[in-house]
Amino acid sequence: MTLIFISLLILTLFLLVMRFVQPELIYSLRQGLVMVKGNKAFIDKVAGRPNVDVVFRKLLMNEARYETRTHDATYILNERINKIKELYRLLDLRRPVPPEFIPEQKPQVCIVELGGLLANLGRHIEANIEHNDPVVNASALLRYVGNEIKASQGDLPFENDEEIDNWFIQNPISIEQVIEIMIAAVVGLAHRQQSANVGMKENTGEGFIDPWPEIKKLEKRLRRLVRSEFQKKYRTDDKVHTRMKDVIGDENYNECLRNMEKSRKRTPEIALDFLDFVYLGHLETLIFKEWDIFGKVFPDKGWLKNKVEKIIQVRNEEAHNRKVATEDRMLVVGYCSEIRKRIENFEAGNV
Repeated sequence: MTLIFISLLILTLFLLVMRFVQPELIYSLRQGLVMVKGNKAFIDKVAGRPNVDVVFRKLLMNEARYETRTHDATYILNERINKIKELYRLLDLRRPVPPEFIPEQKPQVCIVELGGLLANLGRHIEANIEHNDPVVNASALLRYVGNEIKASQGDLPFENDEEIDNWFIQNPISIEQVIEIMIAAVVGLAHRQQSANVGMKENTGEGFIDPWPEIKKLEKRLRRLVRSEFQKKYRTDDKVHTRMKDVIGDENYNECLRNMEKSRKRTPEIALDFLDFVYLGHLETLIFKEWDIFGKVFPDKGWLKNKVEKIIQVRNEEAHNRKVATEDRMLVVGYCSEIRKRIENFEAGNV
């Protein structure tokens, strides 16, 4: 008896350690058991046995739990989100819930599950200055949600932010709407995770290099560099813009301003920067005209010009859906990486 007791105690301690040290193993075991139960339910349904639908519903609720540790973007986008939506449809308080359902399961478990997915994705997200795009603040998101609801009810849109707060106090946001907002966040982070590996992908069974993400990263990096160095040299925004206008010319400068104004009208809640609307060729001109600054970043003008001109050529071909040779794609991806590395070394004080 003593040996059995000690064995049980050791097993219990082992399971406790595994539960808190390696919880993924416990969750994997649970998911395996769910799959076995699901297979049995399928066999029962084919055999015409009763109560199979109830089993499927219970399996769905048991499977969609906040303990899920997955951060695989493809699985989240293709399966997990759909399971959570289906689970909410089953648990929606506006629908009759069969008495066979697990009584403690409530619709808010979907919010907890999405919170778990956000936590899992968040643990694997790395900060990257190249992804610092203009921000849509929380008030703007709530304004959009509220205005959509008000429009569906024939009401006028909000006039100020104070109205938004008061309206949501009087008209509390629904669980369903919270779920949609959280799904948007999960999908956004999953796509961000996918972007880390977007350079290489399959195309008609052959390895395919996509230079577009690398070009976009380079454009952001160059804009950040130009913005920073121009501000250091010219100090005020007025002097910075005056110099940029002199360099790229009135016509190009005004075109960028018009594009910025169009974007501001579409999304008035987003803070915009002039350089976000400057083309890669304009950035090249700004850099060469201030070579006393940027000559510290790059080896020489010829080194940079050859690479940027090739990148612009491929960028234009890609933008117009023209065929680009694999060698050119590979070359541009390498050029983008080389230029970004030079900038990173300069900003880190290594040049």
